[in-house]
Amino acid sequence: MLTTSRRIAMAALVVLAAAATVSCQDCDNIDPSTLDSGDVSAFATLLPCTGWDSTCQSSVLSAGASCMQEFQAIQTWMNTSGETAELNATAGNATAGGNATEVTPEEAQSELMAKLPDLKTALGGCCNGGITPTCCAAMAPIISGKCLCQEKPIELLKGVMGQDPAQFMGVASKILGELGCNALDGAQVYPECQA
Repeated sequence: MLTTSRRIAMAALVVLAAAATVSCQDCDNIDPSTLDSGDVSAFATLLPCTGWDSTCQSSVLSAGASCMQEFQAIQTWMNTSGETAELNATAGNATAGGNATEVTPEEAQSELMAKLPDLKTALGGCCNGGITPTCCAAMAPIISGKCLCQEKPIELLKGVMGQDPAQFMGVASKILGELGCNALDGAQVYPECQA
């Protein structure tokens, strides 16, 4: 159960971290489960393949550039704390046909809240222990532009998580709020989007 919630936690970070200018050469053969979960920037190779319209791709790229110091601090923490190794083991187990136990949003929130002090410490050197206002503001167009209401990117995320991402938006919003950013408040996720 812990390994599944770690995968969901990483997937929540991926929502925020799919940003760099790496191009995807072969969208038909990309398998998000084979990407190195310890290298957040590796998920950026999916950006041109996500199915997002050009406005949302621009919004995600902008957020990624604005949040790079947060991503790097979290990635460093994940690598030094052993979180990355556990995520890679989880991915290997799932690839080998192991059973992935589904986790409830409440379980994921409980585990992430327990790690919150470590996350704040990891973000202390660069970002005063939270998400910077610049990073938070850059996430807003992703939500206001309803980028999470587009089917294909959410289906890709579902493939990484193994569960419906919409179930966990409240958790992501809560954790981000605890880190000083309310950009995900009121976020809608496919298929639960209103016009």
